[in-house]
Amino acid sequence: MAKKNREVNIFSASVVDLFASGLGVFLIVSIVALKNQGKKLPQIQTIPESEIQNNAEELKNLKKELKELASENLKLKAQELANKKNLEEQNSEDVEKFKKYQKLLEEKIARLEQLLKQKQNQIDSQSQILSVIEDEADKKAKKIALQKKYTAQLLQKQKKSLKKYDVGEKIQLNDVKFYPGTDRPIEPYASNEIVKFASYLNQHPGVKVEVAGHIFETKSAIEKGNAEDTYNLSVKRAKFVCETMQKYGVDSSRLKCVGYGASKPLVLTDDEFSEEAQKNRRVEIEILDDSNN
Repeated sequence: MAKKNREVNIFSASVVDLFASGLGVFLIVSIVALKNQGKKLPQIQTIPESEIQNNAEELKNLKKELKELASENLKLKAQELANKKNLEEQNSEDVEKFKKYQKLLEEKIARLEQLLKQKQNQIDSQSQILSVIEDEADKKAKKIALQKKYTAQLLQKQKKSLKKYDVGEKIQLNDVKFYPGTDRPIEPYASNEIVKFASYLNQHPGVKVEVAGHIFETKSAIEKGNAEDTYNLSVKRAKFVCETMQKYGVDSSRLKCVGYGASKPLVLTDDEFSEEAQKNRRVEIEILDDSNN
């Protein structure tokens, strides 16, 4: 009886070629997976645009590869159905090779789909982060624009509200008060009023002023002629005002800083902690000259 011609040579070679091709793809996918393993989501401020482009390109290639593998798998299944009868007649070794290869191909497709999903999630996350960055940048730009607009309006309003002073006129800085016995101002009220007057001087560069400091002394001491500014406290208070205005652009040549001690009280009282006494711890400004007039 003649031995049946099983015709397995061509099929076996085809299986081996497919197996080698699939193994190569599997190795490439494994390398890509290992390369990306352990990567953390980039911080908001450190996402290079090139990385996102590379990820998008890699995602495109993975989709293409998955499509090709899926197509190959379909062809393989069609071949399996078409050659089912022949497979039943082949020896068990060839059948086992075929089944192993098909299982390997299906596992590879599953891993590739998982990698594809991870890559898509990474790109989606990066897109969300970029969207947040763009939103924050837009908010920051709007905030800066709003601040500039508000500052311009405030300066314009302040400019309109500043009174024009005449030579010889005295200005009482009502909010410039000091703690008893010190040249330490009560803040933030003192500095706010000084800055406001500094703005006036900056807008009227021809104006020169005298900045005069005063201290409190009891009524009885003044009447007895014992009111002395032993520690030059009135001068120190005047200097505080002058130095603050210089910080805001007023040239020192336009400022004459003097101290009158307790020689020019606004009120007389022996109660150093009263509101009347606090009125004497003051700084006054007198307009000495205005070259613009």
